[in-house]
This record gives sequence, structure tokens and C-alpha cells, in this order.
Amino acid sequence: MTPLQLKNLGIARRWAEKSIDGFDEAQFRLVLRNVGQVQEDATGHVSSKALSNSGLEIVMAWFESVGWEDPWKEKGYWQGQVKRQGGRQEYSVAGLIEKYQISDAYLAGIIRRITHDRTNQVSGCNAYEQGKIIEALKAIGNRPHAKLAKNAENTLLFDPNQSRIDSPRPLRPLREVTSAELSQIQQDEIPI
Repeated sequence: MTPLQLKNLGIARRWAEKSIDGFDEAQFRLVLRNVGQVQEDATGHVSSKALSNSGLEIVMAWFESVGWEDPWKEKGYWQGQVKRQGGRQEYSVAGLIEKYQISDAYLAGIIRRITHDRTNQVSGCNAYEQGKIIEALKAIGNRPHAKLAKNAENTLLFDPNQSRIDSPRPLRPLREVTSAELSQIQQDEIPI
């Protein structure tokens, strides 16, 4: 969760503490646990920092349902986010991962790039970022070499050293290093 998301959640929480009779710290933790599906940590506490982006959207929609209005968003924004989210995009990402046989490490790299190193899991992405991931995975599957690289098991064969399947990148020819070049390399090295 970003600091801005935590701040917005805190504003909604303070509104609820002032406006709803009996809403206190314990009630807020129950909302996090039951609505936001936050698990207790090792010490038995439920923290808002453990919310996923989809969990945050659901909790903010709950606050809207009890009367809170986000001062920076239009009325019903968070409830609309939850309706649009509906689990469809995570399923679509999972479907594309299965279809193109994307490795976990490759997917984590895509997610880190889209989220600017904030997370490496789909569950940590908001709906906009999940849409960008879906588009990236579609683009990977629609590359001309990706279609050529599918074997009989329909797995995507991707060799980062080749620009196309039928034309590998030319390698630079190797040559022997002269003794003068070797001594220069050794002088330039920084001792550790």
C-alpha cells in the first residue's frame, strides 16, 4: 500500500469514528479482517498495511456504503471499482499466464516494471495495473516469433538471445587477449 492510500484509509476511519456510534479501533480491525480479508500477523494484530489493493478497494467501498464520501473521488467511486474489479482481471491474468506458459520470474519482472517496483504479485496490483499486465501479456503472445516458437505441447519457447526464431543474433568473433591488454586490465581492476 502506498502512503497516499494509507492516508485516505485513515481519513475514512476517522470519519467513521466520529459518525458511527461504537466504531472504534476494534471495529476497524474487524472491518479489515472481515471485509478486507487481512490475515493476522505473528503477533495477532491486523494491520491496514497488509491490505492488498483489491482489499483496499473493498474496504473503501464498505466505508462508502455506510455514508462516507471520498473528498477526492466522485460519489460511489469505490463501489464502482469493486463492481468493475469483480475478480475478472485476476482470472484473465491467470488465463493468459496459463495460455502462454509465462514463468513466475518473467511475470514478476513484468509486474515490477508496471508497478515501478512496488510489488511483484498480481494481488498487489490495482485494477489499472492489472489491465496493463493483461495488455503486456497479450502483446507477448501476439509477437510474430512467439507464434513461430510454439511447439507441439503449445508452450512458448522464448530465447532472449534471439531477435527472431529463424535469425539468431550474430556473435562477435572471439580473439586472444595480448599480454599488454591483460596487464592493462589487471591495472584497471579495483581491489575488493
